Amino acid sequence: MKRTIIAACLLLSMLSCRSAKQPILTSKQAKTIIKEIPRDSTVTIPADRSSFRAELISDQTGKVAIKEVLNKQAGKRAKAPQVHLADGLLQVDCLCDSASIYLNWKEKHITDMLQETIYVPTEKPLSSWQQTQIWLGRSLMMLMGGLFVILALSNYRNR
Repeated sequence: MKRTIIAACLLLSMLSCRSAKQPILTSKQAKTIIKEIPRDSTVTIPADRSSFRAELISDQTGKVAIKEVLNKQAGKRAKAPQVHLADGLLQVDCLCDSASIYLNWKEKHITDMLQETIYVPTEKPLSSWQQTQIWLGRSLMMLMGGLFVILALSNYRNR
């Protein structure tokens, strides 16, 4: 019985403890950010012009008439001028002033983000006190093992 208890104690003292291995934990988080930004602007359209040059002639009664059209030019937005000469009245129609247009719109920015967090457990180095305890434990186990061998041999010889 005494031998069984000593063998069990020796066996238990030689077993080592180890902490469970911690798994590497990962977490993934996807996030979509939609950001709308209202924008506005004023677009200025410059003035435009068209021109008309003609040579006029008057007859003996005092009526004026267009003798010859020298130049008729249209602008970028303005059409060629409309010219009317009636009853001594010259009428030229062409009007195109500058303009401002107010624009309003929304910009949409979409950002996809993937956040991945990885937890990796790290082992800290042992402190000097822990190192001392380990060496003392090893020395004590060797001492107990030596005593066990000596007791076993003395019991074997005494038989």
